[in-house]
Amino acid sequence: MKNYGLTIRQIRLNKGYRQKEVYNEIITKSYAIEFEQGKHDISLFLFRQILDRLRVDIDEFFYIHNEYHLQEENDYINNFSHAANRHDIQALEKMYQTQLHHTKPTALTLVRQAELRLRIQSLTYFEHHKTFENWQSNPKDIQILSSYLMDVQSWTLQEILLFSNNADMFNQEQQIFFFKLLLKSLPHYRSYDRAVPIYGALLANILPTLFRKQEWADISQALDWLEELSKEFINSFFRIMFIYYSGLFAICQGDAIAGEKKVHWALNTLKILDQADIAVELDAFFTTFKGQENG
Repeated sequence: MKNYGLTIRQIRLNKGYRQKEVYNEIITKSYAIEFEQGKHDISLFLFRQILDRLRVDIDEFFYIHNEYHLQEENDYINNFSHAANRHDIQALEKMYQTQLHHTKPTALTLVRQAELRLRIQSLTYFEHHKTFENWQSNPKDIQILSSYLMDVQSWTLQEILLFSNNADMFNQEQQIFFFKLLLKSLPHYRSYDRAVPIYGALLANILPTLFRKQEWADISQALDWLEELSKEFINSFFRIMFIYYSGLFAICQGDAIAGEKKVHWALNTLKILDQADIAVELDAFFTTFKGQENG
């Protein structure tokens, strides 16, 4: 952790803490001085204790250390999510060109390229047809994502997020397989703030497939979790998703009036919140869903 001490020193001075307040009973005074000068490494165990004294989360520390910029992986994820949710094909194309020009492509680079190609193609199709129902994903790109996910023996949030962002690209059997696999880990992450929006997005993205396959038990379980994860105000978007999909579920259970009321409330709320692109997608699915129900 060489040079991290320089950032620790700056945070400490900005907060007005003396060295003794931060380092007492963790490391010696002489070691602390040289650590803040970037001359020493320090174990992760001790580093976490120092951050606790400074009242700084480790994610925030790296954000500050990186001169108030996201690290590359988080920056990519945020940019991808923003562009995809806004149907900003031009921004996705720009990101794709950046990935193509990596001098030393890695497995992750190839995954990102495949992810971007799939999203660009699907959104282009949606722009022309106003629905995703008959869009077919590129098998080669799906194979890249699937192989990457299957090769990882135990998923952490990065793999969960990769699947969540691309769940609709896989065939229905693959989606349900991965979904059931991930449900086993959800109870372990329910109290981890960073995991809640990732799992919330996963549930919202997988529910259309569960409805198409009429997996009623899985729908009920997914809705229970979506309701649980969306109780806090900060996760209000997922509460809207819960209301939308619980409306569809109510229609399936024979309560069309109450169900459609929930669906339309959710769609209108998204439009009010300037999330019209997401509302258009959900409205298109609702139209298809109603056609199947009436048929």
